[in-house]
Amino acid sequence: MKKLMSLLLVPILSSIFLSQSVSCSVIGNLNKYNYLGSLKNFDWSDKDYGDGIEYNTYSDDYKLNNDEIKSSDIGSVTANNSNNYLDFENFNTGFQWKQNIQKQAVTGVPLNKGFMPNGNFASDFGVTSPAQSYRRLNSILNWNPDVDNDAKFNKSEKSLKKSDFTGAKNVKSQDERLNYNYLGFSSRKHRTYDNTVVGTKNPYENTNLNWQYNNEFINWSGSWFEGPIIPPPSDVIELAHNNGSKIFGNIFLDGYHGLTKEMLSDFLKKDSNGEFLIVNKLIEIANYVGFDGWFINNEANGVNPNGSVLDFNDMTTIIKSFNEKTLKSNNEQIKNLRLIYYRNDANLGYSGTQYYDNETTSVASQSVYKYGNLTKTTEIQVNFGEIPDNSEHFLNEFKDFNGSDIYGLIDGSSNYFINGVYDYKDMAYKKNYNSTSNEDKYNKNVYSSIGTYFDAGTDQSADAAFKLVTRKLSKPREFIFKSQVQHLFNDIVYSGTNLFLSDNDNGLSASNLSKITKNIDYKTEIVKADPRIHFDKEYTPDNTIINELYNYNSGDNPTGYNNFSYGIGDLIHEKTTLIDENIDNSILKTNFSTGSGIKFVDNNQIDNYPWTNRRLGDVLPTYKWRIFDSTEISKPLNISEFSGGYDYDEPYKKGNSIVIGSGFDESGKIVDSKSWDINKTYGWDIMGSKIMNNKKTISFVYKDNANKSPDVSLRLSFADSKGNLLKDQIKSIDVSNVVDMNNGWKEISYDLSGETLNSNRVLSMIGLNIKPNSDTFKFNVGEMVIKDNNYQDNFKKAIISNPNVEYLVYREFEKNILNNIRISFESSNIDSVDYFEFYVYDGKNWYRDGETTQLNYYLKDLKSFNNTLSVSIKPVYKNRNIEGNAYKFDINL
Repeated sequence: MKKLMSLLLVPILSSIFLSQSVSCSVIGNLNKYNYLGSLKNFDWSDKDYGDGIEYNTYSDDYKLNNDEIKSSDIGSVTANNSNNYLDFENFNTGFQWKQNIQKQAVTGVPLNKGFMPNGNFASDFGVTSPAQSYRRLNSILNWNPDVDNDAKFNKSEKSLKKSDFTGAKNVKSQDERLNYNYLGFSSRKHRTYDNTVVGTKNPYENTNLNWQYNNEFINWSGSWFEGPIIPPPSDVIELAHNNGSKIFGNIFLDGYHGLTKEMLSDFLKKDSNGEFLIVNKLIEIANYVGFDGWFINNEANGVNPNGSVLDFNDMTTIIKSFNEKTLKSNNEQIKNLRLIYYRNDANLGYSGTQYYDNETTSVASQSVYKYGNLTKTTEIQVNFGEIPDNSEHFLNEFKDFNGSDIYGLIDGSSNYFINGVYDYKDMAYKKNYNSTSNEDKYNKNVYSSIGTYFDAGTDQSADAAFKLVTRKLSKPREFIFKSQVQHLFNDIVYSGTNLFLSDNDNGLSASNLSKITKNIDYKTEIVKADPRIHFDKEYTPDNTIINELYNYNSGDNPTGYNNFSYGIGDLIHEKTTLIDENIDNSILKTNFSTGSGIKFVDNNQIDNYPWTNRRLGDVLPTYKWRIFDSTEISKPLNISEFSGGYDYDEPYKKGNSIVIGSGFDESGKIVDSKSWDINKTYGWDIMGSKIMNNKKTISFVYKDNANKSPDVSLRLSFADSKGNLLKDQIKSIDVSNVVDMNNGWKEISYDLSGETLNSNRVLSMIGLNIKPNSDTFKFNVGEMVIKDNNYQDNFKKAIISNPNVEYLVYREFEKNILNNIRISFESSNIDSVDYFEFYVYDGKNWYRDGETTQLNYYLKDLKSFNNTLSVSIKPVYKNRNIEGNAYKFDINL
């Protein structure tokens, strides 16, 4: 923490750049003993550096019926490289933090990418020679994805899906001029590196599930010693892009904690024309990995004067050059790359004669680049507590900028009490301090976008909740419980404590919230107070919390919902990927997968199978969770009786479904709601859309566990050309053709051809109406499909060939040799494939061991049988009606 700014506490932001790729000679000589080979075995159950969970590849839980594995034999291969450690001298994986060298050397696991500008010291790899140990390797300027063997694992396979504002605003207060960015961790760990790019066996990650409100997600990571230039993990890029959200890497120049001028020598290196070489490299990294730009956190000089480590004029030149090169590019992905800039204490305030922060003002104004009729500016992140008033003069002077380009900053981590109740209008608009009416409280002509620094984000709630659990849970159930808590509070950030945006929402100011929560262990008390978490032990929350913030059950006339509920979505208009451009002549399907689970369903189901691979994440529900009495569509239901969520015990495909229940218990299981009223019809708006072409068919797959199943109909809402919901035209469509699927799931579908859709009647909300016939049940939705009626599935079978083991690392564990392999392969007709499944063989049985969307994968701790490892790869097709064959190959040892 640095100091108190006007509204909220201010932690130090820091940033720096990453590096990669060159090998070195004489690696690993430590007193004639091989350093890398002498490293101890890696413990994958380690909670900090491993998966944090015990996992036996050959457990009966993952055993498959051999009759299910119809495989074609595609021969045998010998590993290109094989050793009891990964030989970095001959197999380059780019810059690696020393701690991660110790992990990767003995496992071969691909890791999330990170860079030091000047690279590694040779001593990081065990070189002890005085003449060699401080030689630099892996400079970022030498990074080449064709040389860096980790690069392909760090590449996103999904480009940014086009999105647009939903056809109707959820609430009137949403302002399409305002953007929102989220600065926080995307992993359960605070370190730069992890192996999420190939998936983990831990079903818990700190995953954002509300991309519809995130114009930009900044993957917060990096340090001067781990690597300060950090691309986002590729699995998180794919989840963001699939949901239409941009995601940024972090350049974390942290002069407060150890950054020196020497560490930036390659970052500031110039070519013969005087241009900074780093500019092309930053563009190359973003374009290759597949993300949308960089957040530059320039605190290089710390408390010292400008130029102590980095001259801001050099940063101005770097940023302007980036804007020029990207704007002039013929590659659309490069042309669209953006920068967001922050420096310590950044502000755009004006004293009447000069700007308070000449550095930020200079960088912003002088880095603008114009090319023909195009202009590229850099978005400016100002400091904690900076309000729109302070940028008013800047915007009047520099007309290339508008309020959308400037982001105020709120500390939602140290000031955790803001989440779900803070009135974001205080940061978005200029206040009229002399106003006597609420209607005139803000001057909305003066505005700025909003950014929230979250650090570990709602992972903090998950940790606080787990400390209150009274019973011993298995590790998968423990992690599912933590996932449920993290999901709940992630939703609360965006939709308020009621999980329901309403025109009646009233947030509180930061100062009022600070007074209410003073001297309260807030993170613990709110998980006690939230009725959607069902602990085995009854906890009594702090009286102030339940009377002031969680007051759904307080007073003589409890309403069932909190009086002070306010989320980011009260100001930020949802965006949706359910637009004509993404569906015309195509099909859009989602199983609402978060990219993790404790079961896995494709054509078969595997139970007790913990996994995370966010490459398998889907388009997620837009409205979190808009459930209501259909006669009162603007009023939330009692939050102690009804709540929506993700159900990991009842997946239809992949690892979860979405559900209406009454919260979850200590094991993470969804609790049935016992308050359904058979005299009511309940509406559930699930997906926002902007569809004007009626040549489409919508289908849902749903399930309930009621004694007598409810009557279910399709719910469609429409909007006019101005985004106003046409409340008198909301339709409930009874679908007579209900198809029974497997395991109690049912499918209904509806052809929109009979609907009049155009710019004046836009399909804006898609959901279901539920008429209960009993009072106790939960209601699950496992799939939604929107299909163009003219869509022809040009399915072609994927044929897998040319398997290759680029590296095999074998290690001895208790007299057993376990093998770790990095695999690549080829596949025809990959457009037909949703993902690939991997199986391993123990001489008698096949076992499920992983999944990915890539043509590269990593398998660990495999046993050999008769000096052979047998692996099968099975394509799972987007058309689930077609069963793929597995392709088996042997690895000779």
